[in-house]
Amino acid sequence: FLIGALAAAGFEVAGRAQTPFVLVDVSSLGLDSAHMALASAGFAVRRCASFPGLGPEWLRLAVRDEPTSSAFVDALVGLRSPQGQGR
Repeated sequence: FLIGALAAAGFEVAGRAQTPFVLVDVSSLGLDSAHMALASAGFAVRRCASFPGLGPEWLRLAVRDEPTSSAFVDALVGLRSPQGQGR
């Protein structure tokens, strides 16, 4: 569910997930720190700045149940709005 929902919302996912984690590119948000914005919304994600070939605009997400994943994608999409980009 998570990978499909991220793709439908316009976010790039790296490769084909074969682990309980997904790598997603959030550079389209144009935020200095999507990580901090998501943390303030109650979501813990890992920055991928130290991952070879990725960078600070990528996040590692744990795959969760559908309601949690849906709420997470909604939070990401909400960061695109003028209210979410208050930086």
